[in-house]
Order: sequence, then C-alpha cells, then structure tokens
Amino acid sequence: MEKKNEENNDKMEKQIDAINKQIETQMHFAYNDTIRVALDNCDYEFIGKLYAEIRDSLCNFVKKDGKTYLKIVSDFDVDFLKELMKNKQLSNDHLHGVVHMTFGWVLKMQAPFRDTETEASKNRVLLGIDAEDIVPSYINEVHKCLNFIEHDIQELVENRDHPVVKTMLQRGLECKGIKK
Repeated sequence: MEKKNEENNDKMEKQIDAINKQIETQMHFAYNDTIRVALDNCDYEFIGKLYAEIRDSLCNFVKKDGKTYLKIVSDFDVDFLKELMKNKQLSNDHLHGVVHMTFGWVLKMQAPFRDTETEASKNRVLLGIDAEDIVPSYINEVHKCLNFIEHDIQELVENRDHPVVKTMLQRGLECKGIKK
C-alpha cells in the first residue's frame, strides 16, 4: 500500500513539474509578445524601463556613485535610447552597440568561468534580424546572465569561510593593493 502511495506521489510530482514547465514557457512567450507589441507600438517608455532595469541591476553590483557606477549610468543612456525609438531612428547598428556594451559589462562583473556561456548568450542575441528579434532575446539573455551573477555572489557569501574562497578573496585584495 505504501509503495503504491509513493508511486502515486511520484507521478503527481512529475505532472506538477510538467504543468509548471508549461506555465513557465507560456509566461516566457507572453513576456516576449509584450515586448514585441511595445516595439510595434513604439512604446519607448516601456522599452526604456526594461533597459533601465538592466542598468540598475548592474549598478547594484558596484559602489553607488563610484567611478564604475557612474560609467554604467553613462553607458546606459536610457533617454537617448527612448529618443531613438520615439523618432524611429533605432537601427540594428544601435542595437548591436547596446548588446556589445551590455555584455561587456556582464563579462567584467561575472565570475570568469561564466565567460563562455555569456559569449554564447551575446551571440544568440546578435543572430536576430531586427528589433523584434533582438530586443526580446537581449532582455532574456541579459537577465539570465544577471541571475548567474547574483547566484555566484550568493554562493561566495555562503561559502566565505571555505579556505579556497578565503585565498581567492585575499588574492583579490592583494591585486587591489590592499594587504590584510
């Protein structure tokens, strides 16, 4: 009897996992459709807000008002992007520049072992033919990379007392000229 209950529970868990995966997929498509509709309607405020969210996420990884923070804010010129969209001047060249700049920042902030994965993400975005392909892919791929950075930072914090992590952090301080 107990074995049958376990089998039923396993079966139910698999069904729930499948349903959750379907919901996740549908939400992903709906989100991308929302972005495409915003592009079709030249909703530069919405697209600007998504772009600003990426900028702000990167800024959260650095000291507020520090040199790096100010450079990120400068590089992610949200108002300029919105003006380009408003005046129907947003070209693939502009989008490719945004893609290269954003992934450049991601590469600088992430753990080096993520570099290959991030380059692959950037290349997937650059395969897009026009804004309707590039922008949703850009937003999705950048958010995946940002999630990895957050995950890796959390792992580092949780394991900060591990000897390997301590050595790595000490080397980082020494590279910055800080002796401990």
